[in-house]
Parts: sequence; C-alpha cells; structure tokens
Amino acid sequence: MEETRNKRIMVLAKSLHIITKICRIFMVLGIVCMLFGIIIVPILTANIKVDTTKQTLEVFDQKMLYIMTEDKVIINDGNNSFEITKKDEVKAFNEVIDYLENKDTIKVIVAIELALVFGVSVVCLTYLAFRTIDQVFLNISSKEKIFLKENSEYMINTAKYMIAVIIVSLVASIVTGIAFDTDIRFNISLSNVITVIVLYCLAYIFEYGHELEEKSF
Repeated sequence: MEETRNKRIMVLAKSLHIITKICRIFMVLGIVCMLFGIIIVPILTANIKVDTTKQTLEVFDQKMLYIMTEDKVIINDGNNSFEITKKDEVKAFNEVIDYLENKDTIKVIVAIELALVFGVSVVCLTYLAFRTIDQVFLNISSKEKIFLKENSEYMINTAKYMIAVIIVSLVASIVTGIAFDTDIRFNISLSNVITVIVLYCLAYIFEYGHELEEKSF
C-alpha cells in the first residue's frame, strides 16, 4: 500500500516537473518578445502617423482605418480586421491616439517602455519562482522522500519570489498609471497572495515532517 502511494507521488512529482519546465520555456519566449518590444517600440512609434479626422493610422506607410466607440475599437488594414473590447485597452488606445496626434511621441514611448520593463521583471521573477519550486518536484521524484528540509527552504524561497511579483506588479500599476495619465489603481492579485500563504504553510508542514522523520530514526 505504502509502495503504491510512493509510486503515485513520484509520478505526480515527475508530471509537475514537466509542466513547470514547459511553463518556463514559454516564459523565456515571453521575455525575449518583450525585450524585442523594448527595442522596437521607439522605432515603431516614430513611424506611426495619426489622422483623427479621417480616422486612419499609418504604420511604415501601411494605412489602417479605425473606428472608436465607448466600448470597443475596430481596426481594419484592408484585408483583416480585429476588435479591442476590454475597457482598459480601449481607454489606453484612445489615449495613445491622442498622444500621437499631439506629437507627444516621447511620452508614449516612455510609458510603453516602462510597461514592458515591468512586464519583463514580473515574468523573470515568476520564472525564478517556477524554477525554485521545480527543485521540490525533482527532489521528491529522485530521492523518493517528501519531507526534506531543503524542500521547505525551496518553498519559502518560492514564496519570496511571489511576494516580489506582487510588489513589482503593484508598483507597475502605479507608475504606468502616472505615465499614461490614467486613474492610479492598486492592483494586487488575490491568487498570488493565496499562493504565498499556501507556500509558507506547506513549507512549515514539510519542515515539521522532516523533524518527525529524524526523531523516528
């Protein structure tokens, strides 16, 4: 019975290791894309022309029509069209158009660059959190033990990375709000807060389990 249970735990640990590895690959791709965005944004923004009377956007001599309403934006390049429907994104699009029309491109570039820098920071911290918690899954699958002291330490370190994610995300929402002249929102992810609490609880459970195992020998 105990052997069957241990095998199931090992299979689960290996599965979670594979999942976290895949997630980390996607995070690396996301970081690369955002870093590319940081480089390309000034070039792209400098080559955007806006005509609000004709409701046209010209990007590298490619003209696009846009239709703005209170709840959505429709953009058409002659071949394809897509819609922006999220309230915050519609508002941000409207503000960017106003900035570009008023030739305040520097403000747009700074605001977007800040958003991308904070985005890279959050994804990097999340990557470190996933890499750290992955060590727990590797330990369980390779050492066939759950209650190792180092597993407890890995969980606490993962929780610290998640706290950093919460802080950076909060600062990002405030700074980008100021940069875009929008309402400042103190965005705190409830799921991240719950994750931190759960990780600390598990860390102390693992530490207690490790102490009990040592006393039993």
